[in-house]
Amino acid sequence: GVICYLPSDTGSLSITETNPRSQPSPNPRIKEEFDSAATNHKLKEETNVSTETTNFARYCRLLMDVGREVMVGIFRASYQKEKGIPFTESSNFLKDNFPDGHSQRQLGKHGVDCIRASKCEKWDISLLSSLLLFIPGYIKDMPAAKDAVETLRAERNMLAHSAELLAKQSLPENEFKKKWEVVLEALNVLMDQLLPAEKSECRSKIDEIENEQVCESDLEPLFERVQEDIKHIQD
Repeated sequence: GVICYLPSDTGSLSITETNPRSQPSPNPRIKEEFDSAATNHKLKEETNVSTETTNFARYCRLLMDVGREVMVGIFRASYQKEKGIPFTESSNFLKDNFPDGHSQRQLGKHGVDCIRASKCEKWDISLLSSLLLFIPGYIKDMPAAKDAVETLRAERNMLAHSAELLAKQSLPENEFKKKWEVVLEALNVLMDQLLPAEKSECRSKIDEIENEQVCESDLEPLFERVQEDIKHIQD
């Protein structure tokens, strides 16, 4: 037990012994409130990202993630329409469209390596836009879609060559709104080429990006992915 010295009615100290087992347990409500406060504090630290940095992260995701996803969807649908079978990585796509050294040099080493080494979901905007616009040129006779792909490619090139923007990793609100609208308008045109389910999925992802709360822990992997995607353009 624990020895306690307590004042008696006579003013002197009396001695009593307490049994720890008889003490009341912590109030569950107090513990719950404490845990909730600790969680909120952690969340506050996690979400303590400036508006400008959040803007840049959202812009990158819209351009690089949704842009790529939409282009992949168009590529797959166009390939299947032309060949009558789904695209697979084991197909003769490279040999059929770039059969010799000259045509492969026109495509570029980066494009050739990507086609050989990875699934089309991993292809970047450089390769996808080239395949859609030139060879095989699935949308070269579709003016609106062609302009939309050119817009996305131009935005990606601007990002790749803007050392200041990449260093700051932030966008003021007015600049962000302009860039968001430019990319979104291009995506809306291209999404009309997708199957209804794919179109709905892309729209949901856009809504998610627009409304998500960016956390500090999200930034590093996102920006690493952006740097990897644009690295060959900078080299």
